[in-house]
Amino acid sequence: RGHIRIDVLFHYVPQRIKALLYIFGDLAMLFVAVLALYWSLETVHVSVKYGSVTDGLRLPKFWFLLAVPIGFALVLLRLVQSIIRDVGDLVQGRPPFEGNKLFD
Repeated sequence: RGHIRIDVLFHYVPQRIKALLYIFGDLAMLFVAVLALYWSLETVHVSVKYGSVTDGLRLPKFWFLLAVPIGFALVLLRLVQSIIRDVGDLVQGRPPFEGNKLFD
């Protein structure tokens, strides 16, 4: 949560609602990341199935296409960590983690 975001709404809601909004946002992003992971794995599968190679080096293209599913798998890992932290904060009554400020 240290990235740039629009958080005007978060200044006007109680801590509990803020935590629920963070969890909702993480769940929405989790859904998008799962879809992207599925579609990118399909692309890798097609590349392996038909043996496509890169244009210049003639290397198997699936090695390069694997970057996208690996990236989204890492995104899923971080989202699960964030959801676990937020649910724990919500259950124990702590304010949700809001990230560190990048700028003052």
